[in-house]
Amino acid sequence: MYPKYSKRDKKQISLQDRLNNCFQRSLNGKPLPKDSFEMEALVAYLNWISHELSNAETLPWLGLDNLAVKHEADAKNGETVYKQQCAICHGGNGEGTEGVPPLWGDNSYNDGAGMNTLNMLSSFVWQNMPYGQPVLTKEEALDVAAYVITRPRPHFTPQLVK
Repeated sequence: MYPKYSKRDKKQISLQDRLNNCFQRSLNGKPLPKDSFEMEALVAYLNWISHELSNAETLPWLGLDNLAVKHEADAKNGETVYKQQCAICHGGNGEGTEGVPPLWGDNSYNDGAGMNTLNMLSSFVWQNMPYGQPVLTKEEALDVAAYVITRPRPHFTPQLVK
């Protein structure tokens, strides 16, 4: 489905651009040169796994709908819910555990990631957490997201691709 318009970048972007956005924001890493072996391998893999979808008008797994509730997010309650429901896997200080990513701190995604927005994080939490058996209400998911996005994380600094 690339190239396509990116609201964040306010322009058409390539699949390579999208992958580098993920590396820099969600993974807090460095971009790959667009002509590198690694980038070419990632693009080839993504093209291969999606070859049957090349004519699809929409992809149901893209994007998350905002939670439709009139609840105002409460970070204080989110801290309580986090300690009860999330800390066992993500750590008491959001540091992550073996096989489970950190939610804040030096090794987490940075403040430029989509997951650092209340709407995206709360929708993701509500649909997926705790992993494999989501049990939180929409209100609890909003509260947890409000708490998590207030925690310290690396600042996004765009890096040029060489």
